[in-house]
Amino acid sequence: MPNRSGRHHLASILPHGDESPNNLPNDLARSGSGDDATPLPGLGDQPPGSLRRHGDQVLYQLPEGGEEVAVRVLWARPLSGRGGAVSFLQAGKKHEVAYFSSLEALSQDSQRIALEELSGGMILARITSIRSIRMHFGNYYWDVVTEQGKTRFLLTSPENNFFVPFPGCLIIRDVYGNCFEINPLFALDRSSRLELDRVY
Repeated sequence: MPNRSGRHHLASILPHGDESPNNLPNDLARSGSGDDATPLPGLGDQPPGSLRRHGDQVLYQLPEGGEEVAVRVLWARPLSGRGGAVSFLQAGKKHEVAYFSSLEALSQDSQRIALEELSGGMILARITSIRSIRMHFGNYYWDVVTEQGKTRFLLTSPENNFFVPFPGCLIIRDVYGNCFEINPLFALDRSSRLELDRVY
């Protein structure tokens, strides 16, 4: 829900309920309802396939050691359903190879490749804490700690460069098109979450 400044409070992109990691379910609540609630391919008896990169191509290996197919990763509902269902279309064709109502169905490695394709940039690192966010004439200067160490980057227009692929995960795209991931959001310390809440 937007606050008075028009921004969305951080709690609105966390899973519903108690935000404490001790009280969250093992799997974050899946997004979508209605037709999005259709059982995901691969859940249950047949696991989902996997994504990998091969040069400029993204390859999807069908479940249970099936063939590999070059695919494009797209939001299934690009206008109304960003952050919900995704579709893998065979490259150069309109044939749907796979459909998932949430990226959470995929392995972490496959999730990262899908997120990179959906966000239009390479995910450089996962942010573990936010040291500071300074705003100056519409520019946002981020000073963060990632799994690879400390780094800084510049962001403009947060409303156009933040997106939530599924509850509890935030992707941030900087001015150069590089992407940073915060996942899971509830793992951020209180100071980091207060910094993030100032700009989102």
